[in-house]
Amino acid sequence: MTHVDSYGTLMQRQVTSEPERIVEELEIRGFSLAASGLTASEIDSIRKSSGVLLATKPDAQQPDIVRAPCLFDKAFLDIALHPLMREVIGRMILGRIVLNQQNLVRNPAAGRTYSQARFHRDLPYQHFVSSRPLAINVLLAIDEFTSENGGTMLLPGSHHVEYYPSQQFVENQALQVEAPAGTLIFLNAMTYHAGGINDSPNDRIALNHVFASPLLRKQVDFNQVIDPTTRALLTPEARDLLDLPNPDSAHD
Repeated sequence: MTHVDSYGTLMQRQVTSEPERIVEELEIRGFSLAASGLTASEIDSIRKSSGVLLATKPDAQQPDIVRAPCLFDKAFLDIALHPLMREVIGRMILGRIVLNQQNLVRNPAAGRTYSQARFHRDLPYQHFVSSRPLAINVLLAIDEFTSENGGTMLLPGSHHVEYYPSQQFVENQALQVEAPAGTLIFLNAMTYHAGGINDSPNDRIALNHVFASPLLRKQVDFNQVIDPTTRALLTPEARDLLDLPNPDSAHD
């Protein structure tokens, strides 16, 4: 049993809920894992839809990525509105929160390299620390994450330092995520991470979200690309998440 007693302390955080546990781990380690609660049937349906989009809507420059899959299939928008994700993000980022980006990412089989296999922050080229995160990303494991199929590599605590750690630190401290399909992987967007090398015979697919203040430039301007029919069917919550104008507001 882990020893948790202490002395000389005047303050201790109290955690009484799953969102509070995730928030504490995000603040200290820069990442946290949680069950999404999606059923095996729901995950299988998402996996099939992901395969269709990766075959028909790949990014022109990065064929293992589909940008903004929520534009093509409402199931992906429903995932972005997942209540646990929304609860945690709301505790981490002050003010309005929008979907800065959503990407389907395929980690190709048989050791083939791909764009996400290098360590990076999801706010790239930024070297600073902040008391509160500017963005949080949440990865849904559509397939199981294992060491063989290239589960995401993490550098715990790297959101606390401005620089990219030394090669020695990366080699000694990198952790690899192993988790069942349906797991939500929360990351401070400044935590360095990378897709591992997939040595298995099957592709591994995940769905990544970046949630942020609307002050940050979005990867996709949903207001410019969403079709009128889909727009008309969106709930107020979905419209707000996609940063779409409110038709009832005189200011939009």
